[in-house]
Amino acid sequence: MPQYLFNNKNGGCDKILNKIISCERIILFLDYDGTLVPIKKHPALAIISIKQIKILKNLIKSKNVFPILVSGREYSDIKRLVPIKNLIIASNHGFRITNGRENWIHPKVKALLPEIKKILRTLKSKLKSFPGAMVEDKKITITVHYRNAKISSVPAIKEIVEEIIKPTSSKLKLTEGKKVFEIKPNTRWNKGKAVTRILKIERLRKKEAIIVFIGDDKTDEDAFERLDGRGITIRVGYSGDSSAKYFLKNTNEVRKFLETIESVNNIKDKQ
Repeated sequence: MPQYLFNNKNGGCDKILNKIISCERIILFLDYDGTLVPIKKHPALAIISIKQIKILKNLIKSKNVFPILVSGREYSDIKRLVPIKNLIIASNHGFRITNGRENWIHPKVKALLPEIKKILRTLKSKLKSFPGAMVEDKKITITVHYRNAKISSVPAIKEIVEEIIKPTSSKLKLTEGKKVFEIKPNTRWNKGKAVTRILKIERLRKKEAIIVFIGDDKTDEDAFERLDGRGITIRVGYSGDSSAKYFLKNTNEVRKFLETIESVNNIKDKQ
């Protein structure tokens, strides 16, 4: 059961800050939607603030903070929203990892692209009769949004999505998020394994660093579980079932936490 990070009684934030002050490096994994920005009715409306961009840029410029985005969004989309140089991005729930030197895509994805495109066309055709439903093309994954659809139509939307991917269930799988259905390659790959790969390819030695992961959705739970006992895991929004160690109430508190890291790090840089 996650503890509230800013609860003065348990001293969670103070404990973390003390670790940050004493460590050599902070590896900071961040989700985008629901973490850096509030979830909006349409994905295009979820725009990161100039202030948040400034914080991330300052952290990247520092000597010992290593911010990394781990998002369900498609790479070009998240890169457009967060146009920061030298920022590692794990997009499509970790199925693509880009670090400026390497553009890695999970090896099983390429063979599935024709199938994914076919399903995308079918979904758009079948769901166009449901007002508010939106099919988002993420190139190597697909997201069906139903946030703006009538509540009464959601079961029918889910049934159609399940029926469409059923013939390819050995290749593709359906998962659920916050008012979305996600269609992804049917492998054991997830954000948790993407985090492990990033730590390996960037040669980030855990003994010298504190690993922090902040996320808000079901897909982030894989990372929380992967880092259990090895990192500081923070969920945005309380959930008693979460594997995260701590929770923050909303994206405003995430910004507050990042500002605190930025402040502490500025002091360390001057030392």
